[in-house]
This record gives sequence, C-alpha cells and structure tokens, in this order.
Amino acid sequence: MTATARLDPPSLPVEPGATRQVTLHVRNGGDIVEAYRFEVVGVPSAWASVEPAELSLYPGTADTVTVTLRPPRTPDTAVGPTPFAVRVLPVERPQDVTVPEGTVEVLPFHEIAAELLPRSNRGRLRARFQVAVHNHGNTPADVTLGAWDTDEKLRYRVHPAEAELAPGEQGHLRLTVRPRHRILRGAEKRHAFQVRVALAGLPGDPLDGAYEQRPLVPAMLPKALALAAASGVALTAAWFGVFKPAITSTAGAAVSSQASQAVQSAVKEQQKKVDAVASAAASQSAAAQAAGGGAGAGAGGGGGGGGKPSAQPSGGASGAAAAAGSGAAGANFYTPLSVRAGNGDSADATFTVPKGKTFLISDIVLQNPQGDYGTLTLDIDGSQVSLLALEDFRDTDSPWVTPLRVPAGGKVTMTVACRTPGSPPSAPKPTTCAESALLNGKMVAS
Repeated sequence: MTATARLDPPSLPVEPGATRQVTLHVRNGGDIVEAYRFEVVGVPSAWASVEPAELSLYPGTADTVTVTLRPPRTPDTAVGPTPFAVRVLPVERPQDVTVPEGTVEVLPFHEIAAELLPRSNRGRLRARFQVAVHNHGNTPADVTLGAWDTDEKLRYRVHPAEAELAPGEQGHLRLTVRPRHRILRGAEKRHAFQVRVALAGLPGDPLDGAYEQRPLVPAMLPKALALAAASGVALTAAWFGVFKPAITSTAGAAVSSQASQAVQSAVKEQQKKVDAVASAAASQSAAAQAAGGGAGAGAGGGGGGGGKPSAQPSGGASGAAAAAGSGAAGANFYTPLSVRAGNGDSADATFTVPKGKTFLISDIVLQNPQGDYGTLTLDIDGSQVSLLALEDFRDTDSPWVTPLRVPAGGKVTMTVACRTPGSPPSAPKPTTCAESALLNGKMVAS
C-alpha cells in the first residue's frame, strides 16, 4: 500500500446550518511521487467538501487536507449519527485506494413560523381566527397558543390549545374572540390583541391582531323601522279615507235598490185589489137596473166613473265600487358563484346586477365541501361584507335582517385565497380549492 490516511477527530457533533471541519492526515508510504485525489462518501455531496481537492507527496512524506461538513438547516436533515468516509485515491496506483471512516452527529434544532389569519375580523358576538404554525425544525415540536389584550376587553377560546407537529408539518389552531361587554347600537369599536405561539416552554414573537366589534342593532335598522311605521300610517289613512267610504257607498246603493224593488211589488198588489172591488160594484149596479125597469117608474141611473188608483214607486240605486291596487313587491331571485383556485393562488367570481334592477340580498349560503384551507372574502362594489377562514366551515348560512342592497350595475364578488386544498374522504386529494356561494333575495325594479 502506497498511502495511509486517518481522520482527526473521527467523530464530531454538528448543528444543521453550522460548519465543522475535520483534518485528514495522508502519508505516502510508496517509492514514487504520488498524487492523491479525495472524495467524501456516505453523506450528500452538498454537505461536504475537501480542500485541497488533490495532493502530491514524495515518498516517505505526509501532509493534511481539510474536510468541511455543512448539514443543511432543513426539516429533512435527520437527527442522530451519520457515518461518512473519505476515499483517498492514488493517481498512479489506483488499486491502493484507502478509505478512512468517521461519524458526524447531527444535532436537533427547533424552528417554527406562525401566521394569524386573518389579521383583522369583525362580528357582533364573536370573530373567528386561525393561527397557521409550520415546524421548520428537524425534530417534533410541541406548541401551545395563548392570546391576550392589554385592556382585558376580550375573551379567548383556543382549539386545540396545544399541538404536536412533525418535522416539516404545518398545523392550524383555531382562535375564537368574544367581547366581554356587548354594544347595543352606535359605532363599531376596534380591539387590538396579541397571539403568541410557544415552543418547548420558550415564547415566540407575538402576532398582532384586531377584532372589530359591531353593534347588536344594525345602523340601518332604525331607518327600516321608521319606514315600516310610515308605511303603516299611510295604509291606515288609505283605509279610512278611500277604501272604507267606497265600500260603504257600494253597500248603501245595494240596499237602496232592494228597497225600491220591494215598493214596486207592494204597489202592484194594491192595484190588483182595487181592480177587483171596482169589478164587483159594476156587477151589482147592472143587477139593480134590471130589477127596476118593470115598475114603470123613472129610473134614475147614474154612471159613476171610477178611476183606478195608482201608486208610483220612487227611488233609485246609485254608487260605485272602489278598487285597490298594490305595486309589485319584486320577484324572488337567487344566483350562484363558484371559484377554483390553485394551491397558493387566488381567484374570484363576480355577479353584476342588470340595468334597471336592484338586488336585495337577504341570505348568503357559503360552501367549502373539500375542507380547504385559506380565506374567503365577499364584497359589494369593493366594500367588504364577510371575511372567513375556509377551515372554519363546510357549510354556513348568513341571513340578513336588513337586506344588502346592490344597485343596478353593482358587483358582488367572492374571492378565494387558497393556501392548501382539503382532503375529502373517499376521494383523491384535489389540487385546487373549490368554494361556492348562493345569493338569495329579491330582484326589484330600480
């Protein structure tokens, strides 16, 4: 053998991302001048390098080269001992190759990244957030989540309160924020709070968030109630001023017509009785004249003319019926919106209200059938109506006491920011996020 080689030290610890060096001693035991080339084996080539890469030695002489080890600071750098070796290859006599062996002990390291989604949310009784935690370390991480506000105006609920993440794994912790005191009416109030993700008992950097507390009574509700009261007063005035007098007049005309018919019928019956009496009197007079003619006496006869009594009924029926019309209240209308967004991308869908129409939205149904991760935003003409984390729902129904009014030409836009597509059961894992919305309400004339 023309060469001998050894590593010094033969074993050493190294933390991922750090650099450690090992000295390789090489001696030429042959009888000719020999050049040696070096190659590190047993670890990825990106981990190690040798300086110089080639060394020439006279017979009986020795020298050293430096082996540098740099394990990367990534989750897939395994913790524990990793054997390696340096192949020393003589150029003139390659059959005399020698391979000294060593061990590098890869140390564990902890590193996590956290993000609050969304940074700001609003609601009357509560608001939901989520904290995305990514374990960038090469060892499992036990993380806990805590939240607080300096004014102590909020309450917090975390689910789950702690989680264990494998190296490279990403998890999501849900955070529900509730106000300690409710606002009946008035302006919205902003509450700032902070969230901290702790790892192995060591607190991390705080994440800033905000909860926009909305009043229980919407700002439009008093106006809607006043409008409803005014409509009630107008309907009452219309009843007593128009509809009721018209109905009364119609009823009176009907009663008058019935009375006139009854009078005419009574007059006809009375006329029949008078005619019968006159006929009987004429018969009796004729009989008397026949009996007195035989006595030779002057007869005095007199014809009495009788007139038939008559009765002329009087009266009439008059009146008019009133008709009440109501304007069209609008037709029931619904329209769907659907969005597909790639992993890490955003996409949107828009509905535009036709000309001459106004869309009154009374109910919004959102669906996340795959269980995707990300955010869904719904806005009207650029004004945000709703912002939700996708993982907080599969199906959600949002009715509105006061309908959302979208004028002609107005746009309702649903935007989906896809962070990770979900994993539906009994189906291949999708490559895109898929969400939909159903807008329900009435389409009325402008």
